Amino acid sequence: MEFKTEQLEGSKVKFSFVVPAEEFKEANQKAYLKNRGKITIPGFRKGKAPLSRIQAMYGKGVFFEDAFDILFPEVYEKAITESGIEPVSRPDIDIQKIDLGSDLEFTCEVYKYPTVELGEYEGLSVKRYVHPVSEEDIEARLQQEVKKQARIISLTEGMVEPKDKLNLDYEGSVDGVPFEGGAAKGHVLEIGSGQFIPGFEDQLIGMDLGTEQDINVTFPTEYHSKELAGKEAVFRVKLNSVDREELPEVDDDFAADVSQFETLAEYKADLERQLKEEAETNADNLARRDLFDEIVKNAKFDLPTPMVETQMDRMMETINRNMQKQGYSLDMFLQMVGNDKDAFREQYREQATQEVSSELVLEELVKAINYEVTDADVDALLEKSLDPKDGTVEDFKKNLNAAQMENIRYQTRNQKTIDVVWEKAKVETIIGEYPQPEVLDEAVVEKAEEASEESETEQE
Repeated sequence: MEFKTEQLEGSKVKFSFVVPAEEFKEANQKAYLKNRGKITIPGFRKGKAPLSRIQAMYGKGVFFEDAFDILFPEVYEKAITESGIEPVSRPDIDIQKIDLGSDLEFTCEVYKYPTVELGEYEGLSVKRYVHPVSEEDIEARLQQEVKKQARIISLTEGMVEPKDKLNLDYEGSVDGVPFEGGAAKGHVLEIGSGQFIPGFEDQLIGMDLGTEQDINVTFPTEYHSKELAGKEAVFRVKLNSVDREELPEVDDDFAADVSQFETLAEYKADLERQLKEEAETNADNLARRDLFDEIVKNAKFDLPTPMVETQMDRMMETINRNMQKQGYSLDMFLQMVGNDKDAFREQYREQATQEVSSELVLEELVKAINYEVTDADVDALLEKSLDPKDGTVEDFKKNLNAAQMENIRYQTRNQKTIDVVWEKAKVETIIGEYPQPEVLDEAVVEKAEEASEESETEQE
């Protein structure tokens, strides 16, 4: 077998193969032996017909496709190994010549793992924005703590109020005919969450526990299902249960119950201290992120489209998996908000592109910095990230296998690499809000944020 490689545009490579006629003949014979038991020829027992008779009935090329499938993995793997190319996509095959008695000629194009050329990464300028903690921030944090102490009351009677969490059965119909995806049993809905199309949740307010009621709504004109777009629908709803939060009084007794302080004033002062510490940490994290984003922008590389597509697929799988943990799926979510799956997936292309680009550049930056990770570095990272309930660092490490320990060293190396460029950066601290980028169509993805926020953790 002979092959040659040709660099195409970007990170795409073309392999051209010539396989000797004898090798293809052998592969064709193997294909015949593999498949002859499935073929019946008049005058022969099943599986006993000679190759020539099968070819006479079905054509000379009857086994060419199977022969190629037998031959290709071996020749392709050999070409990959000898060329040193790391493919990141499936090969796109084009057969130019295939026949018995002739050399097999074909090409295949693949995207290869890109080469990254780092630009400037030392001594870069970056702004560090520290959020000024306000009374509103302190009150909001206090209310978060109050909410943690809330009791959930399951009503035995009464009517639905805003923020109640409902368990309900429903079935939707248009012109009296149920439609696909319009029914569910035991669905959990929090009033005000905006899970359903406009008007649905509002009509549930005031509904009595244990009763049934018709909810009249109109699907949006831009609804992804053309059969339902702009149509009036009726949902028959049965209210199974209602859960309601009961919040405690916010006073000195509350402060004493949830903290080490005896008065509410002391407790709020400590919340302010925590918020200021968090503001400093957040400022560091955002500035470090901006610094690394600048390093990515300065780097030169051709990003293969298949790597981005693969990352988008992973993101969709993670979102769907997280939604299933909450009792519904991505398909159900898209049905509720009236969006198309392909359009929803496309909204993550920019994020996927950024994530893949960051991984490529970080890998190259790690090589350039060449930081030697020590056991003390690993312990420091674990000490910072471990929950006290996990015990000591040494206790935690005893429960790790070799692969897990190697992954932690990998994370430590990446972090220390960023530490090196951060220490050499020119950092300007500004007391003020971090500039917010222009927001693009957030209406659809808003409800997916809770499901997707674990994505980064699961992919690491």
